[in-house]
Formats: sequence, C-alpha cells, structure tokens
Amino acid sequence: MAEALGVASSVVGIVSLAGQVCSGIQELYAFLDSVKEAQADLKCIKDDMLLLQNVIQCIYQDCENAPEHLDVGLLRTSLGLCMSRVNRLLGIVRPLEVTDQKNKTLKALWATTKKKRVADFLKEFDSAKMTLMLVHQHYIQWQSDIEKKRITLKFAEWLAPYRIELQTYRQFDHWTYQLRTWRTINQYSLIFDFCRDGDVKNVQRLFSQRLASPFDVSPDGETVLHYASGSGSPELVSFLLQAGADASAETTDGENAFQYAMTSPMPMNHLALARLFIQQAQIDPMTSGSQRGLIHAYHGPSEVFKYLLHQEQFHIDPNERNNKGKAILHHQILHRLYIGAAVERIQILFAAGHHIQGSRVTDDTEFSNMDGYTPLHCAVKRWAWEKANQNERAAGKAETVVRSLLERGEDVHAVSSRGFTPLAVVGQIIMLFAKVERGDLFDDWLGFLADAGYDLHGYCRVEEGHEERRAVISDFGFLLMFEGVGGDQRPRVRMAALVSGLGEGEGGAMPVSVMEGKRESLSLGMVCSSRRPWKGVACLKGYPEWARSVFVFMLGAMISDLLLRDSN
Repeated sequence: MAEALGVASSVVGIVSLAGQVCSGIQELYAFLDSVKEAQADLKCIKDDMLLLQNVIQCIYQDCENAPEHLDVGLLRTSLGLCMSRVNRLLGIVRPLEVTDQKNKTLKALWATTKKKRVADFLKEFDSAKMTLMLVHQHYIQWQSDIEKKRITLKFAEWLAPYRIELQTYRQFDHWTYQLRTWRTINQYSLIFDFCRDGDVKNVQRLFSQRLASPFDVSPDGETVLHYASGSGSPELVSFLLQAGADASAETTDGENAFQYAMTSPMPMNHLALARLFIQQAQIDPMTSGSQRGLIHAYHGPSEVFKYLLHQEQFHIDPNERNNKGKAILHHQILHRLYIGAAVERIQILFAAGHHIQGSRVTDDTEFSNMDGYTPLHCAVKRWAWEKANQNERAAGKAETVVRSLLERGEDVHAVSSRGFTPLAVVGQIIMLFAKVERGDLFDDWLGFLADAGYDLHGYCRVEEGHEERRAVISDFGFLLMFEGVGGDQRPRVRMAALVSGLGEGEGGAMPVSVMEGKRESLSLGMVCSSRRPWKGVACLKGYPEWARSVFVFMLGAMISDLLLRDSN
C-alpha cells in the first residue's frame, strides 16, 4: 500500500513540477513580449519559449491521465533540469523589469545576453529543451499502444434489423467500453445509392428527415462511409465523419472505409481522402487492410503514395509486414509493378529508406515458393514473368527495378528458403511457362550483371555450387548448366528438365550425381516435365543405360497395371 501511494505521489509530483516550469516560462515570455523593439534574436528566444511551454503542457495533460504505476523517474529528472534553466533565466530578467524606460531595458538585456555566461546558458537551455521533447516522446508511446476488441451481436432478420456492437479499448490496465447499435438494411437502399453516387445533398436530406443515419450497415458490414469512400467524394466523406461515422468499422471481410477510398475510381481525390482518414479520423494506414495492407497494395498517384509514407501522424516501419509476410517493397515489386507509375513508387520507397538489403519474404502461406525471397528475387521474378508473357512494357519497368537493386548492392547469390537464387528464379519461370525457347532470358540476366560490373565467370562458379544443392532439395524438376566458365568467351547458362518420378531427391528430381559428366549432352531441346510425360523417352537421351532401363521397366509396369484393370 505504501509503495502504491509512493508511486501515485510521484505522478502528482511530476504534474506539480510541470506546472511550475510552465508558470516560469509564461513569465519569461510575458517579459520578452513586453520589449517592443525586440530584435530577431530575442524573437527566436520567444519562439523557443512558446514551443517549450506547449511541450510541458502536453506532459502535464499526459501525466494527469497516466496510470499510477507509470515510471516517471526519467521525466522528473528532465523537468528538474529544465526548471533550473528557467530559474536562471528568470534571475537575469527580473531585475530588468523594474526599469521604466523600455529602450534602457532592451539595451541592458542585450548587453547581458552578449556575455559568455548567458550564451552558454542559452546553449544549455536548448539542450534541455531537446532532452525534454525526446523524453516526452518516449512517454506518450503508450497512447498508441492500445489493445482493441470488438464483439458484435447480430439478431436474426425476422427478429430485428439491428446488431449491437461492443468495442473495448485497453491502455495499460484500464479498459474503456463503447456500446453501439447498427441498423442492418438492404444493400440497395436509397441511402447507399446516394453514397455510391457521392450525392451529399440527398444524404443530408435523408439524415435530416431521420430516414437514414451514419450507423446504417449492409448485411456484409458495409457502412454508409464505405459506400461514400468508394465513390471518391471527399465532401461526402468529410460530412459523414463529422456526423459521427465510424471510420474503423470493418466489413465481414475485414476491410475499412479507408481501403475503399484508396481504391475508388477517382484517383485525383485520393490525396484529399487520405488526409481526411489520417488527420481527421486518425486511421493508421499501416493497420488498414484485411490481407495485403493499404500501403502495400496502393497503386494510385505517386504523390498519394508518398504522403501515405511520410504523413506525420503514424510511423511507417520499413520492416512491417502484411499477413502475406511481405514488406511494402516486396509487395509493390511482386504484385504492383505492372500498374500505374510503379517505378516512381519504388523510387519513393528507396528514398524513404524502405530498401533494407537482404530483407526476406516470410510466412507467405499463399505462395510458399516465395518464402525467403529478397527484393532482388521479387524483381527478377516479375521481370522474367512479364518477359515470358511478352508484356514488354511491364518487363521494362521490372528491368529498371532489377538494375536499381543491383546498383544498390543486393546479393545476387542470395538463396531463398527453397534453395532458389535469382538465377534459378529465371529458370523456374521458363519451366512454368514451358517456353524453353526463352533461354535468352539467361543471357539478358547475365547482361544485367555485366552492366553492373560483376565478373560473370566468378558469378557462374558460385552459382554452380548453389545449383547442385538446389537441384536436390527443390521440387521444380530442372537443372541449370554453365558453359564456358573460365574461358575467354562470355559464359552461358542452359537448362534441362529432369524426369519426374526417377529420382531419389524430393519432388522426383534425378540426383545430381547422375547428371555429372552428361551435362554437355543435355540441351534446351531435350525437355521433360510432368506437363508433357509422353516425351519422357526422348528426354533420356544422354542418360546412363541403367537409367533408361529403369524408366522402361516402370513404364511397362504401369501399362500392365492399366490393362489388368480394364480386363477386370
């Protein structure tokens, strides 16, 4: 009990000390403001005083609402330091306040401020100000650390067209409860039609006649604010927010109105809408997005994308992932590089510090083969994919990003969780499209490396080691081969598919030891995959006699089994 009282008294003491500092600053500001002929230097001091006063007032308010167990030792020390500086300055200016003539006061003050002691004081005061602001930032972090829970009770439609929602918020050990009633109406209701059209006047008319409200919701959880945001009308969104619409309300798919606004067909209004949701509704763009994340998936105007990254209300962490395990840079390269001003968005991410070398895709349950991809893996995959699809425009964008990442020092030998280097990713795309004639993709990739200053012979030697390990553990049945390594000519990369079902390794890939000594006999024309099993015998050209015998035996056994089944 005594300990609890001691902690509580500490918080009360901080509030009292903050009040004393604030009173001292107000006295200093009043004196400096009374000097009518103040020069520019004195005006700067006044501005500093006003800033410090605002900071301390914020601390005062935060401490009044802070829980009793909050550790305020560091804050008390900083306030004490600031108080001592304020008292020293008060000791300088108070004797000057008795002077009747303002010009004499100004001269006396200016003469005093020229002294080294006061100059040193001002330096110390500025240091104390910065320290106090940093400490204050540390102590207000708890304001954003809020645990939210939402419980919804939905009545059967035949019973009542309402649903009751209980929202709970926790800050430290304190819980706040909010009970809200929603009216469930048909998605084709008149209020929703007006919101889809961005018709502000008719929405206001329905509200004034009490025929609709901001808490009308469709069976799928779409509120009037969702429909208004989808229309792209900043005027209607602003009106609904002022009328009390809940910007954090989510549909049954977990999407909020901010997402609807950023995908509305009015990109010229996206910036105004983003400002409304961030500044007025206080919606964090990083926590918005049911699956892919709002900023991750945004592909509108580049100035809007830049604002979302640099707005001051919420911190955007370069390493923060969506539920697909991708940072913003990963997702933009893999899934948005073919839409809009994609290269500009990537450059904005680079400038904002969102390129972290070696950052990996993690826990991607939808595309598990991308687990462990670096930004370079992502860019190479997008480039090879678009080239195989003969989409030269998107491939050109991807090539620009690939070259930029090479210039920024991305590891060209980085290995994903499934053993793929960027070079193996190119081979994977060729196999997926069954377009072996696209072997020129390997030459293009080597050209990127040569332009970036890489030694191609040394690069291929390292890749050979990675390829032997990948061919064993990977379930993609192909093997990369390297020609001319160490010679006078530029090395080349070739690919052959491995026979499915013959190997001992995972995925049916033939062990690398079987391939040794036979790589020169394999060419791009000898391709075999599970997609074209009828070409299996042709693929065995160049393999040892025992391998061909095993294949023929297994093929005969399969045919015999089929014949026996038909006869039965």
